[in-house]
Amino acid sequence: MQNKKQKATNIAFFVNNIFMQGRVFGIKKSFILAGISALLFCAFVALSLVSILACGQYSLWFFLLCACCGGIQLSKAALFKLDSAFYFGSLLCFVSATGFYSTYCNASFASVFYVLSFAAASYFTFVFFKQKFQLFASILLYLSSIFWFLFKINLISIYIFVALTLADVLIFILLYWLINLAKRKRS
Repeated sequence: MQNKKQKATNIAFFVNNIFMQGRVFGIKKSFILAGISALLFCAFVALSLVSILACGQYSLWFFLLCACCGGIQLSKAALFKLDSAFYFGSLLCFVSATGFYSTYCNASFASVFYVLSFAAASYFTFVFFKQKFQLFASILLYLSSIFWFLFKINLISIYIFVALTLADVLIFILLYWLINLAKRKRS
């Protein structure tokens, strides 16, 4: 029994070392990530100055920062196969896209799109890393954004919104628990 656990630990350590250390085209992954970070930081500074000086848009620096930090996190996820970096990077990129959309299109329902950016980040993490919890989280967040949209256009009251959201959360927690319980009984 101890040997199986030790072998599994050794295999996991070996796999993590392959992904965390290594080279791409003969260049260390950490140097590639540092180069991408420096390039995106320079792009952030240049685009922020252009948006402030040329366009007169003082509020775009945050969305540019989100886009650049999201790009760094997505690069880290691609280089080191990290699901948390992928989720955070895609979330920052979606928040940035939502911010640009709400700034330039004068979207009155920007808060709904911010909730949808969390849902989209969870969904894409599920697609690329096959984490079922992320699928449940994305469905839950999509439904919450629908309830929020209905509340924003005054089709439901705050009490109905809270009741629907709480019922939604409880149903998904119960479903997730039941699916995991069924898996345990099978094995």
